[in-house]
Amino acid sequence: MRHKTKMRLVWIILAGLVLTAVGPCTITHKYGPYSGKVIEKETGDPIEGAYVLMIFYTEMYTPGGFVSKFVETRDATTDKNGEFKIGAYRAWAFRFPQRWKKDCFVTIFKPGYGAFPNNASLIPEYIPFYSIPAKDHVKVSLPRLRTYEDRLNNLHSIPPVGIPDEKLNSLMKLIDKEYNNLGFGNRDRKGMKR
Repeated sequence: MRHKTKMRLVWIILAGLVLTAVGPCTITHKYGPYSGKVIEKETGDPIEGAYVLMIFYTEMYTPGGFVSKFVETRDATTDKNGEFKIGAYRAWAFRFPQRWKKDCFVTIFKPGYGAFPNNASLIPEYIPFYSIPAKDHVKVSLPRLRTYEDRLNNLHSIPPVGIPDEKLNSLMKLIDKEYNNLGFGNRDRKGMKR
């Protein structure tokens, strides 16, 4: 009986040490909810089928400044009214000594339109320019791109860097569709991919 009590005490102490070491390294932050409407800049018409990708990061201070590290994504596609909704999300990460980036990074894209944030504007404009505020219903206007050059240049600014490929499947399918619309095959644009 005495041996079992000692073993139990050893396990409790070990569990306490592990929790003490791991606990401060686990950080969490609640984002959202997010909602909005994507419209065509010139006409104000809703854009159906626009892809909305939200990316969440932690950041760590280094002597060179803050460095961001990817955590997770959430996404949605606009409906026939141009509306999208992404529910509240509690992000968890096992990182120390890092903190949560306050705002998520947003990419909104549909083939034939300028991508947010590089070729679009918010109505009204929000700061930071790469995000949208949580809990507000926002309008995002995307300009229709009319020239081949504008559409090709637009594609170079879309894929976010440092995100695992499996988190970008839907976005990359739309980018592939636009490349195909412009006359590029998958082989032709291999060097153009991120």
